[in-house]
Amino acid sequence: MRNDKIIFGKRIKEEREKLGITREDFAKQNDITYSALSMYERGERSVRDEIKIRIAKNLNISLDYLIGMIDEPLPYKDVEQYLTGLGMKYYSKGAEKSLAQWSKLKNDLQQNDIISTVDSEISDERIKAIVQILNNNKEFIDILEQQYNENKNPK
Repeated sequence: MRNDKIIFGKRIKEEREKLGITREDFAKQNDITYSALSMYERGERSVRDEIKIRIAKNLNISLDYLIGMIDEPLPYKDVEQYLTGLGMKYYSKGAEKSLAQWSKLKNDLQQNDIISTVDSEISDERIKAIVQILNNNKEFIDILEQQYNENKNPK
């Protein structure tokens, strides 16, 4: 069994060092303590999703690579940029349609109690983290959907 914390830690340390960034500067850049970063790099501490996303963004490395889902260090792609790109690719109305979908996604997540409606303000970072998690688990979600449909409509 692989240890995800160790893989993540090893990879952020390698990528940080490739860029010539000190641990102290990288900790400041990611709004975490030097001690926390040191523990992340040694695989001794779990990392919250929003911090993983911030680290991936600041290293310009895909989160999939950092967490060990893929072995090739691809560039980071912002989830909002990804969603906007999908909207422009699949809908002729372009970016306006994508932004409308982004708003719809926020509303759907709110209405289904997936995210909070506190002060009617939803953190874009929280939504990006949720979407990233969903994207990272798309294969599994597809399997669950297939099983659900098979159980719903037995042959």
